[in-house]
Amino acid sequence: MRSYIKPGRVPLVPETGRKAAGSGQLLIVTPIISGRLTPDEAIGLETLRRHGGDRPRLLLHPRGLKFEFDSSGFATLDLDPANFDGISAYNAMLMSPWFYELFDAYQHILIFQTDCLLLSDRIGPWLESPWSYCGAPYFRRNGKLKSVGNGGFSLRKVADHLAVLNATRASAARISGPMARQYLKGAYSRYLLRYLAHGGGGAARLVADFDRAEDEFWIYYAPLFSDQFHLPPAEAVVGFAAESRPRRVVELNGGKLPLGAHAWMRHDRAFWDETLASLDH
Repeated sequence: MRSYIKPGRVPLVPETGRKAAGSGQLLIVTPIISGRLTPDEAIGLETLRRHGGDRPRLLLHPRGLKFEFDSSGFATLDLDPANFDGISAYNAMLMSPWFYELFDAYQHILIFQTDCLLLSDRIGPWLESPWSYCGAPYFRRNGKLKSVGNGGFSLRKVADHLAVLNATRASAARISGPMARQYLKGAYSRYLLRYLAHGGGGAARLVADFDRAEDEFWIYYAPLFSDQFHLPPAEAVVGFAAESRPRRVVELNGGKLPLGAHAWMRHDRAFWDETLASLDH
């Protein structure tokens, strides 16, 4: 199990009152903590330039960071460096209402971390979908699909995420089959038990004690707090993104590449090198 510092103990500096410029259906948000790009990160941002069209793009970065790469075509938004001080701070930030309030003039944000690829311009249909959160699917050890998954390349409806984080109570009636199966594991049920031991309450109570990756909160706990928050089945997101098992994702997607990929340099690099070469021709 990979544990992080509990959000309630992470010294974030909420940027209340700040807003990303503009408004519309989608803002592509790339969190970045270094003014230099690795060669692989440069490849990823180039795919975003190539396939992102005229979709607005934003670099979200610590205040004072100087870019040593071509940032043309990106708006920027700087936040207190404490909000980027390690993976625990990043996770806590993405489970904080003020983070989504930065972007509440937009219907969706696409989180596009620097280890991502955008493989086509076919994002439009995903913006029209009923889903609150889309991410690369998680797989079981036996290779079968498990659930919607990773947040590194993820499409998020801003209002739906805020509805969860501002909720004042949970409802067991909202537990889905995939959520229930996950709760059978002690590593996951303990968050519910602690939440109940503290008398329940809003999502902030569970978040404060949640020391796992932020995407797992959105997948396994967020639906408890809002009827507005809808997750797709794993079968639906093989067309959205790949992380682990990219060849299997393509197979399940009828032989077609998904819209994007996360951590492509760490999962079957040979497949992605071949894919990127073919897209260049």
